[in-house]
Amino acid sequence: MSIDILDIKYIVEIYRRKSIRRAAFALGVRQSTLSRRLKNVEEKLGIVLYERRGSGAVPTDIGCEFLNYSEMLLDNLESFVNRLRLHSRSKLGCLKIGVYTSFSSGRLKECLIEYRRKFPMVDIRAEDGERNKLLTDVRSGAIDVAIVTEDGGVWEGDRLSLWNERVIVALDEENHLAGRHILYWEDLLDEKFILSHRNSCSEFIEILIKNMPSSPALKVVHHDVALDRLLSLVGAGFGISLMAEGAAGAIYGGVVYREVHDKFGPTRLNFVAYWRKSDQNSVLKNFLSILRAHYPAFKVPERSSST
Repeated sequence: MSIDILDIKYIVEIYRRKSIRRAAFALGVRQSTLSRRLKNVEEKLGIVLYERRGSGAVPTDIGCEFLNYSEMLLDNLESFVNRLRLHSRSKLGCLKIGVYTSFSSGRLKECLIEYRRKFPMVDIRAEDGERNKLLTDVRSGAIDVAIVTEDGGVWEGDRLSLWNERVIVALDEENHLAGRHILYWEDLLDEKFILSHRNSCSEFIEILIKNMPSSPALKVVHHDVALDRLLSLVGAGFGISLMAEGAAGAIYGGVVYREVHDKFGPTRLNFVAYWRKSDQNSVLKNFLSILRAHYPAFKVPERSSST
């Protein structure tokens, strides 16, 4: 036995209007058509749903129970259909993004704010971690996109070059270097660095090796903690740390931030978005559109043909 969902809608409308005539008018169908469809449903169910009286259609006891469930079914179905419509227009869904730069300030925060404004019903789920782990998660589909630093390696998916951020040194405010606005790598030769495995650790190690080759023994201590815990250690005088400038928007007691320069000016990190070629997720496409609008790919201008 099967009952057409349209028939369910019709008999529930009778229930809501308490009249076949009023329900027919609201539905835009003939009263005789509605009466016939009601009778067909009753015959399929083998029960009487309504008693026909001069005052209107009155549900029977079993009819009331059936109609209550039917009304709830229609409401849930309508809600689900609306969610699907929103999802098809990318107004609903989930964007899973992997990062190891902070949201506290900077370019990524601006893009996420714009995305939230345009698609307020999309959930954004962030995952932080080491660069290679995040790229592995992109490959497996665990996350939609990873925004990490560029390393020049081979990537089999799609990518978009984004912004660059200055490398910032976090210092204890009592450190003898805290009074200077700009620091140079040679100023840091005698300092102890504390870095987190979760926040671009390998990239910062490469930067230290590149910019401090004359240091006989770099003093680096690794911690498996989030950035806020690491900065608490900095504020307590356990050492200095490195971060991208986007992470320098948060205020921690006893911690100050300073630019660090090499011979060409501020040392910088280049950030890139990585995602799978096969990913057709419309939620991701809308996020990438925002990134592309802010950071369009460079196009080599075509030569005009000579006449």
